[in-house]
Amino acid sequence: MKKYVVFLLLIQLLNAGTAVAQDGRETRIFEPAAMQQDFNYLRKTLEDTHPGLYKHHTKAEMHHIFDSLFGLLNKPMAFFDFYRIIAYTVAEVKCEHTFCNPYKDDYNKRVKFLFYAVIFH
Repeated sequence: MKKYVVFLLLIQLLNAGTAVAQDGRETRIFEPAAMQQDFNYLRKTLEDTHPGLYKHHTKAEMHHIFDSLFGLLNKPMAFFDFYRIIAYTVAEVKCEHTFCNPYKDDYNKRVKFLFYAVIFH
């Protein structure tokens, strides 16, 4: 059993060093107007379609959150800086079914994982 655990840890360490090819996200810079347009689209979509938008925050609190975060979009920003603002906005909805993923569907295609089961007794 001890050898099995050591083997799994070794495989995990080797897997942790898997390289991911850069796709330009790290160097992409967005202009304020484009980010503001995207943010307004996200806000309108959440307000029009999300059934639990005001479950954990009042309407006034959510509007304050939206407005405060929109105010941060006043200068050019790198992709992941903009993503952090979007992710925070979505997280404030406090819904487990609502999330954002900067990699969309290509994450599993770009990174190879070694799948194995760990059973705790």
